[in-house]
Amino acid sequence: PPCLRERIFVIPNAKRPFSSEGEIPQGRKPKILCVGRLVPQKDYLTALRAFSDVAALYPSWMLQIVGSGPEQARLEERVRALQLEARVEFVPFQHDLLPFYLEASVLLSTSRYEGFPNVILEAMSFGLPIVATDCPGATQELVTDGVQGELVPVGDLRALRVALRRVLDSESLRRSMGENGKKAAQRYDHSTIMSRWNMLFSL
Repeated sequence: PPCLRERIFVIPNAKRPFSSEGEIPQGRKPKILCVGRLVPQKDYLTALRAFSDVAALYPSWMLQIVGSGPEQARLEERVRALQLEARVEFVPFQHDLLPFYLEASVLLSTSRYEGFPNVILEAMSFGLPIVATDCPGATQELVTDGVQGELVPVGDLRALRVALRRVLDSESLRRSMGENGKKAAQRYDHSTIMSRWNMLFSL
């Protein structure tokens, strides 16, 4: 009923504050960053296949996967099969992701589904362009295709390759998408989200 809809509030997660947020990162590296548990939901096999398909065109770029989980042995085996041992780095779960956000140049998310993808929001706040699957969940709320990054259908390897090439080809595009992402991420600042909670409880 309309009377009930008027009393429904949707309040998203607040962006986790970082001490260095707002600083201009120095020393960005040609590195594509993935962050998340090594589980089928994240579909890192597709990420590896897409990177394998474009790696020869971008010999200085690496793929870094930060996270732990039951799929690690399978993913490492796929890396060996693709002969990407020198181009793919696995880093175990990290409490502090700040150094990774400051160093990388692109955030890649190949999830089959998500809730509210905090990693994407955090990466945007540090000016990283996003290449992500348009999966069920809140990714589309954070990333507008062509503005803060590139969105592709879930599991669409060809579309993912095209999106990666578009972003890796152009430093100016990465910079523009990164700046757009930083602006969009401000909507999720802790103070902004808390003010919405305060407003809700004052009704």
